[in-house]
Amino acid sequence: MERQFSALTQSGSFLGTPAYMAPEPALDPRKATATSDQYSLGATLFHALCGAPPFRSLPMSAILVELQHGHIPRMPDEARRVPSAVRALVEKLMAADAADRYPGLEAAAAGIADALKRPYGGAREGSPDTQEPGGGPQPG
Repeated sequence: MERQFSALTQSGSFLGTPAYMAPEPALDPRKATATSDQYSLGATLFHALCGAPPFRSLPMSAILVELQHGHIPRMPDEARRVPSAVRALVEKLMAADAADRYPGLEAAAAGIADALKRPYGGAREGSPDTQEPGGGPQPG
């Protein structure tokens, strides 16, 4: 039985979906950390908010090259209705440099809670982030 599983992952290979993989394990799978998981959460939120994963329509090899060079996609224009605090959260979770992400799970959870509790991203009254999809300002 062990022989079957040893053929699944070989030295020099990696596990994961490149579109959701942080740059550091894309370079070296042994460098995956809890901050790598933050990146994956950010990529999952990116997909949920934008309707497509980061690096949409790129082949795996191109995604790995982009990750290795620290090129992280930004949310597309179609996501402009996503509140600014939520966009900032996704960008922080998906920072190319792990040191620019939250320092730990508790800090990430606090950042997520803060972004989600601010109505329409905490923008000032009358800004585009405070408008309903129909265009009118949110009731106060």
